[in-house]
Amino acid sequence: MGLNTTGAANTNDYRIGRGTLYAAPLDAATGRPHEYRDLGNVSDFVLTLSTDKQEHSSSRSGLKVVDKSVVINQKLTLKITLDELNFANLALFFSGSTSATVANASAITSQAHSFYGKGRWYDVMDASGNRAYDCATITVATMTLGTDFTVDLKMGRIFVLSTSAGAWGSSASPVSLNVTTTLSGQDTTLDEVKALTQSSISLALKFISQNPVNGDNQEEYQFHQVTLSADGDLSLIGDDFSNVTLSGTAEKNTLNTLVSASPTLTIRTHSHA
Repeated sequence: MGLNTTGAANTNDYRIGRGTLYAAPLDAATGRPHEYRDLGNVSDFVLTLSTDKQEHSSSRSGLKVVDKSVVINQKLTLKITLDELNFANLALFFSGSTSATVANASAITSQAHSFYGKGRWYDVMDASGNRAYDCATITVATMTLGTDFTVDLKMGRIFVLSTSAGAWGSSASPVSLNVTTTLSGQDTTLDEVKALTQSSISLALKFISQNPVNGDNQEEYQFHQVTLSADGDLSLIGDDFSNVTLSGTAEKNTLNTLVSASPTLTIRTHSHA
């Protein structure tokens, strides 16, 4: 790949698409990329270049003919399918952000919880509203585990059995019962995606292609500024591997003076082929 200086056809210039895609946040002051994150396996990456033209026709003869065609707009769009649904990739899809500092409740002692009836699940939490995950035990005052309720220790939840003889209240008149937990190798923080908190996400993208037709020759596609958003569905139940699709537009990066000669997209390779 690269420049063909021979003037002759070259089968090494055929392409089968493979490669790795990276994303980096942009510095707000300089427009330059910070650290790059590997987006994982990308099963589809398509670029579409569209142009708008303004045409002028001569009226000097009986049949009008175009005597001038001017390109007035060019737009480069991207469509990306991500197979690895880690929280950073999910945050891109959901126009959100990630956090690894969400508090997990410490051991809870006799914390009042409201119950609104039987045959329902209830989340366990402390007085501040922090959820309790990874519990060793969950007990409910005056009620018997297995007879009146069951628990999901990993997710910190209580299920009130419909066969319980206890008074579990109603939607109109809930009952307050004290809940106590003990811990089991509990993480102090939780990973979280805060969805729909950003109107758009602008990044620098770097795609390093490897072409198996030409001995895995590498090319670097540097998109200096791209605004991404979700495009399509996320299947949470199904027989196929789930993935997410993002689409965006390659934009002109007006802040980064290092790319002023080619502020939208730069493509490079190491040597002629």
